[in-house]
Amino acid sequence: MKQALTIFLCYLAIAITAQPISSDQVNYILSFQDEKSESLQSQEITATNLNEASEVHTKYTSLKGKVKFILRRGESYQIKYLTESFKAEIPTSGTSFVTKN
Repeated sequence: MKQALTIFLCYLAIAITAQPISSDQVNYILSFQDEKSESLQSQEITATNLNEASEVHTKYTSLKGKVKFILRRGESYQIKYLTESFKAEIPTSGTSFVTKN
């Protein structure tokens, strides 16, 4: 009985972590480095939906200078970091991962 329960719990954990993001979302991964090509750690990054100003995502870069947002397809976002910003256009189709260095 314990073995069956353990197998079930392992299967459930794998099934939960393997769930794909919905088809109207995309993983948007950013990588930040300074002029010496060193990773920018613990920097605040904000993604604001330009169509719905109430949709704001704020995250901090990892030790490797990366941050991942789950953003909606077909939307435009203003990405702000340090004193800089840029506009990100999320495609309506194609890959579910977008990486920008």
